[in-house]
Amino acid sequence: MLNTNAHNVLDSFLQKLHNKEVESLKHEILRRFVQEGETFAKSKYAGYADITITTEINGNSAVIAANGEQVGYIEFGTGTRGEGSYYGKLPTQPITFYSKVLQRQVSLGEWTYAYASKEGGRVWIGWLAGGQMWSTAQWLRSHAFDIIHSVTDRKN
Repeated sequence: MLNTNAHNVLDSFLQKLHNKEVESLKHEILRRFVQEGETFAKSKYAGYADITITTEINGNSAVIAANGEQVGYIEFGTGTRGEGSYYGKLPTQPITFYSKVLQRQVSLGEWTYAYASKEGGRVWIGWLAGGQMWSTAQWLRSHAFDIIHSVTDRKN
C-alpha cells in the first residue's frame, strides 16, 4: 500500500504523462490537417504553374497558403464577371505584399476590390472567383471528424 506522499507523486507523474500524450496527439492531428489541406489545395490549383502551396505549423496553429503572382485574382475573381462570385467573405484586414517591382507595400484599412474597372474605355469582363483556398477550408471542416479519427484510430 502506498503512503499518501507516494500516491500523490505517482498521480502527479501519471498526470504529466497523460498531458504529454495529449499534446503529442494534438500536434499529430494538426500535422495531419496540414497534410490533408496541402494535398487538397494543390489539387485545386493544379494547372497553375506559378502557384505554390506552402504550410507552416507554429505551436497550436497552422497556415496553409497559396502563393503566386496571380493567386489573388484566381481566388477572388476579376472584372464584372468576378464581382460577387466569391463564396466566402472577402478579406479586409491590413496585409503586407510585394508589388510587381518587388517593392514592399502595406495595405491600410479595408481593401478595395475594383471589379468593374475599365481598361481602354471598355468594361473589363474578367473571370469568376475560383475560391480554391476557401474550398480547402470548407473541405477540411467537412472532413475534420475523419481526419481526427485517422490519427486516433492508429493510436489505439
